Amino acid sequence: MNSPALARCWARTATFSFLRQAAVANACQKRSINYLPEYRWHRSRNVYPIPLPDFSEKAPESMEELRIDLKKKGIQPVAAWQEKPTTIASTTAILEPYVPPEGDGKVTMVSAKGARDAATLLGKKSLSYMAVRKIRSYEEGFDTGAFADLAQQIYLTIHETLTE
Repeated sequence: MNSPALARCWARTATFSFLRQAAVANACQKRSINYLPEYRWHRSRNVYPIPLPDFSEKAPESMEELRIDLKKKGIQPVAAWQEKPTTIASTTAILEPYVPPEGDGKVTMVSAKGARDAATLLGKKSLSYMAVRKIRSYEEGFDTGAFADLAQQIYLTIHETLTE
């Protein structure tokens, strides 16, 4: 009686025979098993038999025999698939790679391409602004919106006269 757990087990089984006390003491040390021997018969009945296939019988030779055997066993016969299954995980390449449209997304000013684009845009704006200033130096009341309508009207009349 060196441990308190063993002492409690002995105290519970003090009225039983010596053999039972020895079995209980042994089971108290192994906490993973049930220490009541009278339920051993019930524990042995907890085993479920697994129906294994009979390997000694001959295999069915035709699909009709196989279908009859499966029907006797109560198993649904397997349908024959004509196509092979394909999953996305079985391919190593992207089926349709995404190609972004031109100009999609934003380019930062820090990158070389972004800085180059910003410089060309600024250069074009400055050229058009200087051209408008030059025209205004010759004509005081120059309006860019009115000039666009007038230029389109002139273009249409010239095109009509050339086609005639």
